[in-house]
Amino acid sequence: MKRRADLIEEIAKYKSDITNAKNEIQKYPWDCEIELYTLTRSDLLHIFERYLNNEITNDELFSWASFLECRDDLKYEEEAEAIIDKTIFWLGNPEINYPINKQLIARLKKELLAN
Repeated sequence: MKRRADLIEEIAKYKSDITNAKNEIQKYPWDCEIELYTLTRSDLLHIFERYLNNEITNDELFSWASFLECRDDLKYEEEAEAIIDKTIFWLGNPEINYPINKQLIARLKKELLAN
């Protein structure tokens, strides 16, 4: 079994097919005393490029964000914490925010680059 830190990094960076990593990390308890990975603007921008290049679907992006939202083992880059938090919330909750589409991703990308 992979280490929890490796799994959360693999999921956060959306390294290839994350289905196995998502299944495997669920073998660990939900609560975690320390944050094992820092999600960065760079990580999000890379994922956005993959989405804009049709490598990741709307559903996959939604599933990824909703999986990461509110995790104890993940923190956000300190200098961009507010925009990263907003991004994960918007993508993880499109039914109450905005539908996931290329326009939304372009908007979020612009905001990430500005901060």
